[in-house]
Amino acid sequence: MKRTNLYVGFLLLLIIFFKVESSYCQLVNVEKRRQKIEDTLVGTFGISANILKNTKEVILLNGNLSIDWNIKKTTLLFYSEFSYNKVNDQILVNDSYQHLRYNHKCNRIDFLVFELFAQNQYNMIKLLEHRNIIGSGFRFRLHDSQKFYLYFSPLFMFEREELSDGLQSINKKFKGDFYTSAGYYATPTLKISHVTYYQPDISNFMEFRIMSETSLVFKISKKLAFSFDFSISYDSNPPVDYKLEYPLAIPKLFYIAKNGLFLNF
Repeated sequence: MKRTNLYVGFLLLLIIFFKVESSYCQLVNVEKRRQKIEDTLVGTFGISANILKNTKEVILLNGNLSIDWNIKKTTLLFYSEFSYNKVNDQILVNDSYQHLRYNHKCNRIDFLVFELFAQNQYNMIKLLEHRNIIGSGFRFRLHDSQKFYLYFSPLFMFEREELSDGLQSINKKFKGDFYTSAGYYATPTLKISHVTYYQPDISNFMEFRIMSETSLVFKISKKLAFSFDFSISYDSNPPVDYKLEYPLAIPKLFYIAKNGLFLNF
C-alpha cells in the first residue's frame, strides 16, 4: 500500500507540469463524477460534434472522459473535458481541463477521508492561458445513506496561472478550497446532486471565486444516461484584457445550462 501511495503522489506532481492547449468553468465540479461502487473501475465517456453551414458556418465540439477507480479504502478519480464553439471566424468557446484526485479513507475514523488533487485548465474567453493547481485536505462525511448524502471539505491549495491579457501576467497564490456536496436518489433511475465551491485568497479574503452547480442524471439503461446541468460562477477579481484598444475587464459572473447523453463502460 505504501508503494501504491508513492506512485499516486508522483502522478499528481507530474500532472501539474503537464500542459495542453485546449476549461469550461474556472472552478471544476468533480463531485458529480464520484461513484459509490466499491472495489471496481467505472468509466464514462461522452462526445458531440455539430457542424452547420448556411449563411454562417457553425462548429460545436464537446467531449469528456471520467474514470473512477475504487480499491478498498483508496479512490482514484480522473476527469477531463473540452469545449470548442466557433461561428465563422469568431471563436466563442475554447476551453478544457484535466483533474486528478486521490482519496484515502482513514482507518479509525470512518467519516474522514484524506484528499490530494491536481488540476490543469485552459480558457481562452477568460484569458486563462494555463492554471495549474495542487492541493490537499480532508473530506468529512456528514451523512451518507442509500437515498441521500452530504459532505463538507475544507481544503487548501497552491495555484499558478498564466494569463493571455497582453501583459503575460503570472499569478502564484495559496488559496482555500471549501466545498459542500449533497445528492439525493429520487428513484432508482434519477439522481439529483448539488455542490458549491468557495475559493478565497488566503492573504486577502475579499478576493475569491465561487461556483455552484446542480445536476440531474436520468438512467435510460444500464449503460446509457441523460444529464442536465446548470452552473453559475463568480470571480471577485477577474483579469483585464489589455490587448484591446481600451482595457476591458472580463465579466465577474458566468452561467451555463447544458445537457447530454453519457455512455458508461
